[in-house]
Amino acid sequence: MEGRVEVFWNGAWGTVCDDDWDLQDATVICRELGFGEAYAAPHRAAFGGGTGDILLHNVECTGNEQTVFDCPARSHRDHNCGHSEDAGVRCTGDRPVIIICPSNQTIESDPNQTFATVNLPGPAASYHSSLGWFEITIDVDGSTSRVNDEVRLSIANSPHVLQFNASDANYTATCSMQISVLVSQPPVITCPPNQTIQTDPKQNFATVTLPEPASASDNSGWFEITIDADGSTRRVNGRISLSLAQSRHTLQYTARDASNNFATCTMQITVIDLDPPIMRCPGDIHRLVDFNIGSVAISWPDVRAADPNTPLLWNSSHHRGDMFPVGNVTMVTYTVADQGGNVASCNFTVTVTTGVELRCPANITTATNPGSKDTFVSWAMPQVIFSSLQGQGTRDMRTHLDHVSSGSGSFFNFYGYSYTVDDDDGSGSDGDDDDDDGTPIRLLSENLPGDAFSIGSTPVSYRIEGTEIECNFLVIVEDNEPPTFDDCPADVTIPVGSSSNQVHHRWIPPMASDNSGREVEVTFSCSGATADDCDQAGKGTFSVGDSKMTYRAEDASGNENVCTVTVTVVKLVCPANFSALATPDSTSTSVSWSEPDLTGWNGPTNFTSSNNSGVELLIGAHRVDYQQWFAAYNLHLECSFFVVVQGQCPTNTTNDGLRWPVAVAGSTAKSVQRCPLTTANAGEPEAVRNCSKLEAPLYFRWEEQETRGCGDKKKVSLENVVKVEVSKGNAVEVAEFLANQTSESSKEAEDVAVVASILENIARAGSGDKEVTELVLETVSNVIMSVGPETPDSEPTQIEAGTSSAIIQSVETQISLTLQQEGKVSIRQDSIHVEAVSLEPNQTRNGLSFVSVKQSNVTSPGQGSLQEGTLAGSEVETLYSSMIPKDLDVLASARLPGNITNLLPSPDAQLQASFLIYADDTLFQSASIREHRGEGNSTRKVAGSVVSLTVENVELVNLTEPVVIEFKEESSEVHCVSWDFELEDGVGDWTTDGCALAEVTNKTVVCNCSHATNFAILVDVKGQAPDDKDDTPAKQALDIISHVGAALSIIALAITLIIYLAIRKLRSGKSRQIFINFCFSLFMLYIVFVAGVDNAKGSGGGCVFVAALLHYLTLSTMMWMAVEARNMYVSTVKVFPEDTPRYMLKACLIAWAASLSLVLCCTSASLFPLVSSSSTTSSPSSWSCAVS
Repeated sequence: MEGRVEVFWNGAWGTVCDDDWDLQDATVICRELGFGEAYAAPHRAAFGGGTGDILLHNVECTGNEQTVFDCPARSHRDHNCGHSEDAGVRCTGDRPVIIICPSNQTIESDPNQTFATVNLPGPAASYHSSLGWFEITIDVDGSTSRVNDEVRLSIANSPHVLQFNASDANYTATCSMQISVLVSQPPVITCPPNQTIQTDPKQNFATVTLPEPASASDNSGWFEITIDADGSTRRVNGRISLSLAQSRHTLQYTARDASNNFATCTMQITVIDLDPPIMRCPGDIHRLVDFNIGSVAISWPDVRAADPNTPLLWNSSHHRGDMFPVGNVTMVTYTVADQGGNVASCNFTVTVTTGVELRCPANITTATNPGSKDTFVSWAMPQVIFSSLQGQGTRDMRTHLDHVSSGSGSFFNFYGYSYTVDDDDGSGSDGDDDDDDGTPIRLLSENLPGDAFSIGSTPVSYRIEGTEIECNFLVIVEDNEPPTFDDCPADVTIPVGSSSNQVHHRWIPPMASDNSGREVEVTFSCSGATADDCDQAGKGTFSVGDSKMTYRAEDASGNENVCTVTVTVVKLVCPANFSALATPDSTSTSVSWSEPDLTGWNGPTNFTSSNNSGVELLIGAHRVDYQQWFAAYNLHLECSFFVVVQGQCPTNTTNDGLRWPVAVAGSTAKSVQRCPLTTANAGEPEAVRNCSKLEAPLYFRWEEQETRGCGDKKKVSLENVVKVEVSKGNAVEVAEFLANQTSESSKEAEDVAVVASILENIARAGSGDKEVTELVLETVSNVIMSVGPETPDSEPTQIEAGTSSAIIQSVETQISLTLQQEGKVSIRQDSIHVEAVSLEPNQTRNGLSFVSVKQSNVTSPGQGSLQEGTLAGSEVETLYSSMIPKDLDVLASARLPGNITNLLPSPDAQLQASFLIYADDTLFQSASIREHRGEGNSTRKVAGSVVSLTVENVELVNLTEPVVIEFKEESSEVHCVSWDFELEDGVGDWTTDGCALAEVTNKTVVCNCSHATNFAILVDVKGQAPDDKDDTPAKQALDIISHVGAALSIIALAITLIIYLAIRKLRSGKSRQIFINFCFSLFMLYIVFVAGVDNAKGSGGGCVFVAALLHYLTLSTMMWMAVEARNMYVSTVKVFPEDTPRYMLKACLIAWAASLSLVLCCTSASLFPLVSSSSTTSSPSSWSCAVS
């Protein structure tokens, strides 16, 4: 019974708080209620909380009280409990049944029965008697029984499980036990009879099948038979080996039932040996010995016998090492008996004879078998020579044995005797040679014909047994087979994405092996587009392109093999973003581009793209996507670029006559008409106008123009024009002004630099107007003539190499513009000729030649040659062939091969070629020529003219058929050169690269060149080292000596003047005054020489001034020396010196003034040509100033 505890107090029921509630308190409650003992005192309202007052708490019973009110406790007025802490009880009147089974039992079966009779035992059980009814049942072997019932338990189902069930009115309890039934009687067994058996053949044991017992039984019906033999347990019919050594073997049979009852019996098996030992003697022994030997010790292999019944008992007539007489045949007998008394015997003969010689074959050299480190080698048997058949020395016959082959084996014939060769004893020798008359030979060798030999040299020896007679030869096996590579990696192609130029790749390195079996040395190299690393172990980083890896294996014999692997890294590279201009006044245009480049890939392409080249695109930005699929790698390479089509406003002429060029939408156009050079805003447009961008479908539109003024008139100079913006509208005006200015004077180097800048501006304007080109060439001709070569009475103006290079490039650009516009250019100036043509490809199938020839109606003075430094009297002809007629008087020519059309961008494109010839190399300022001056007492210079050849839109580099350049030159020591604008930091210089001297005749020099540019020939003129080379060691030494000497003279003269002027006494007297004037004149002369000569270089006015001073001071110094000479004459020669009044005044007028007058006259005369040349423009003149 269980529940919440409530008590009745003062007419009301209330609960008890579980503070200090325990089993003793619960016992009082159970007793008070009439139940049994309390077995639990639950807390925390285990049976739910009450609703009335909490009447008791902190109950502390001892368990012996009659009621709970007898226990110490606190009343309901003093507690801190809630109904969640109501106490409860559990009394024994509600306790479940408890059952305890008997222990397991083991009993014996009834006599001669397969079961046991049992009275079922009773369990121990407890229950609450107040419930009244209680019952115990037993389940056994599928039936229900009661305690003390008699049941039969079979042996077969043992052990038997008994389940006890105890039940009262409320509860049921179970438990179980086991009863095992044992058999009480052992089995009955009878053994088989004893046996005698013989050993297995050649064995020391007999193999026996264990027999079944004579009889066996057991009352249980089941039993097991085992046999104990020689310490091991076996089964019936099992096979066992019984040793001969033990002879009698006892076998114990055991029959055991399931209850471990057993019975035993024994039998005996006797093993006997009836076989004699097995033995083998050596073959008959034949020994050849030298002469004069009476007996010899003979040994033979051990005689062996086999028998399982050991130890064996031996007996022999002779022993190994015994002495045997020469000439006799001795029988040797061996006898052996086993432990069973079985006896065996064998015998052989020993024959000793004399007189034999042995000769081996020559050394043998052969190669290994393919893929093997060895080879099988055969050779002829050694030659055996006898001197006596019977060893008695009765006759001396020496001959060779002849080897004969037959079906029965190999043997040797000696006259009528047969010497059979065999190896019947397995000793490895070549066998016995024996004749029918009893003369034996036995050859011993560790090697036999047909044996395998490894690489190297192996000695082979033959010896006649029993003698020291032997012969030797070498078998040399050479290794001529190179190493092999296993699994040499295959070539691989690896695509790489657009974000990288490199790819990591791994491979399995090949394994090198050699037929020799020895270690192979493997070296590794990597070449080509390899990037960071390339490891022999099988990894590397590879750049776009082909990389070649080479494994090289070398064996110990020097044989080599190579494994080569090519790694190709492929990258898809799209063209760069670009803009295309729509046709003026059109909203679209056809846009073409080159297909993407598959860098490093030579295979087929299968591009797919969003747009194809040549597509018609509207104005705007368009993205073009390309893909390349590599099926082998399951990889797409992608790239893209943008094409921006820009609209253009068309050319237009407004009502005021202003012309407007095509303008890109979104830009500001400048009128074609420009302000004249004589205005303040020279070169500026007269008006500007916007070409606006609009939305589709208009895209663009001309806006209203904005007129600008040109400003006031002003004087124009080269320095002003160089700042003027040159356009197609004013290119003619600027070019005309430049031509006029240079025709007047361009002598100053600064002017030439300004002219070059203006020419660059004109070329950048992009005007192909023929008039502009003619004016440009006139300007260049003027510059060449004005800064031409040195004359006998003048020096050339030094022109900067960068300036001259800029002029050349401007000329080439301008000619190209005019050729593109006009299709033909033919211009002649005194120092430059131009011929440019546009031809159909079929017109040049036989080649194209430009030839500068002397005009037939012009005859030059002298030898009939043209005047040096000018092209007057010559003209340029164009020939549609690479062959030049021999009747032409050729000054210079350039010939293009017939296959030049193969280099055109398209089959229908025109061939546009231009030919220029310069009268001299004025515009080709070469640093290499300047450096060569003075070397070997020679001068290097350009011989004659310079020619230039250009083919538009064709890159003439590394041509298969050369460009042929021909010059008229009689010198034989020439160099064919071309001008390379990339040398000297982009300035350019002559180089022999790409040009070779092809032919030299009496009057012509022919050069073959593999590219097109400016060409010339250089000659070395012996014995003409220039005087103006300032950097020779001798000149530098002289300069230093001159300056040091002048400086010392200046110091000495200054000290002299100071002393003479400071001491009054020294200033008195004509002689001293003359000396003071002489020293001052000489002092000033040295000052001007040291300070003025170098500083006046490059300045025309400065040069004239310094030269005049030097001349004047030199004359005055000489005049004062003359005055002093007269004074000394008067003082020393004349007896009565004359007294000339105002002598020093007259002397100063003569020395200072007369010298000045003479210098002024000379200077005025030399400056007159310059003044006269500035007043006319009919022809250019040249003048020079030199201080030496």
